Amino acid sequence: MKKYLSFFLLLSSSLFFLNINAQICSAFFDDFESNSILPHWTGATNSFYTTDIDIATGTYSLETNMNSAFPLTLYDGMETFFTPSQPSSISYWVKTNNTSTTGAATIIIGDSNTYSGGNAGMYFVNYFSGSLRVIGDTTIMFPASNNTWYFLEYKNIDWFAQSSELYINGQLISSNFGFRNYFINICKIILSNGTFNSSGSTYSTWDDIYIGGSSITTNKYDTICSGDSYTFPDGTTQQSITTSTTNTSVLTASNFCDSIVITSLQVTQVDTSVSQNGIELSANTIGATYQWVDCDNSFASIPNQNNSSFTAISNGNYAVVIAENNCIDTSSCYQISTVGFNLNSLKDLLLFPNPSTDKININLGKTYHDINLTITDIQGKQIRSISYSDSEFIVLSLNEPAGIYFLNITADGLHKICKFINH
Repeated sequence: MKKYLSFFLLLSSSLFFLNINAQICSAFFDDFESNSILPHWTGATNSFYTTDIDIATGTYSLETNMNSAFPLTLYDGMETFFTPSQPSSISYWVKTNNTSTTGAATIIIGDSNTYSGGNAGMYFVNYFSGSLRVIGDTTIMFPASNNTWYFLEYKNIDWFAQSSELYINGQLISSNFGFRNYFINICKIILSNGTFNSSGSTYSTWDDIYIGGSSITTNKYDTICSGDSYTFPDGTTQQSITTSTTNTSVLTASNFCDSIVITSLQVTQVDTSVSQNGIELSANTIGATYQWVDCDNSFASIPNQNNSSFTAISNGNYAVVIAENNCIDTSSCYQISTVGFNLNSLKDLLLFPNPSTDKININLGKTYHDINLTITDIQGKQIRSISYSDSEFIVLSLNEPAGIYFLNITADGLHKICKFINH
């Protein structure tokens, strides 16, 4: 499919508005699909015409059978100028009905000094003695047949080394094909039918002359959470990414301009490790947001348990959901099975009456110096926290609604959680 783009081209002192199926990032492109000789071509344009017979691509190609009465040299024929550029690739199709005619299907690419300034172009191509002759710093003779299209490509043009990779019909002919002359840039194309066609029986044909195609490389940096999937610019998706990675996407556009996007993915890891000390679980990461959940209840959130540490009030399996740096992850589940059965518990503690009515008696069994009491409801909400010293017997007033409560007692480093009911 042909892509159309209108652009301006300055020729001598005249400004022409062209619609030559140009490519967005090409310095020049003409596929002759306009079925006419467009005004950017000058010279012996009356001797050239478009044809729909045995074309290379599309619907039309460019052809001439101009005889040797004109041009006087291979440099006389039809020519065009374009914006001086350093393209990364050049390509075109050529064909003739007589490969033995010297100079048939000549195409010369160079700068404004080509021919008039004495140089013979960057690359000089035509037919000679039954071969397709490609002249750069060396001459390559490629065996050719009459009435057969040949597609020439100069890829990866290196303007520092003044060379390119030459392909003919997709076959690599030379990996280091030097320019015929030194060029800072190019801006001119010359087409000719040769100098030995006095009868006008030799036909030269060209199609899809393209100058351009510089690849644009873009570096893209992105951050994802560990375990996330990511879709790269070329449409490929990588699942469950857990380590930083780099992807190179080559986006080939219909305008011959490849965009190379190098994506560097930084993976944010959330530390979900947890330390367990008896019935207490502590997230090891600091400065994050926490939510403790009940693994045995479909990971339901435990109300009011959003600190870095969690003390279980009943046996079960618990985990913590940690949010940090815009990433959320959940720890493994940790089993708690020693609530009320800690070997270091206050084994002589008595709690009565149970059930009670707004008052409960606590007998520690002996006097302790440092005592801390915390009452939580069945939802884990802290109701009250009280400290005592040098006590053995404590009377605790509740004044709370009827329900199930938990009394968390710590006395001189010993610990116990007791469940009681308030009527």
